[in-house]
Amino acid sequence: MLALLLLAALRVPAGDRAGAVVVLGMAGLAMGCISPKAWVHHYVAGTAALYALPVAAWRRGRTTAAYVFATVPWALCAIHFATEGFGGVLGLGLAAYVIAGLVWLLRAYRAGSSATSACCGDSVVS
Repeated sequence: MLALLLLAALRVPAGDRAGAVVVLGMAGLAMGCISPKAWVHHYVAGTAALYALPVAAWRRGRTTAAYVFATVPWALCAIHFATEGFGGVLGLGLAAYVIAGLVWLLRAYRAGSSATSACCGDSVVS
């Protein structure tokens, strides 16, 4: 996960503020996943990714990915609290979410898309 995060941070073009927001949010989520003991308020650092990643997918015409990126974190939180944290659903699920989001972002950049179309556009973070 950390290698993907580093690669994504290096791939974000200079001046792509929206791409930087997605990577920063993913770093915040990764921080909560890597920590041996994480409370819900530790995940606040990742809220940027929870908003920017679905919008990035939507703007690229990937509506299924957008719906998945938008609903999975909230479903994981609901399952976590319903099961009182049994089995590490939140940590493991968000780790998978971060990996999937970073892989999607790297594929978007590899496809040669412009910074604006790959990651939300400046209107999201202005």
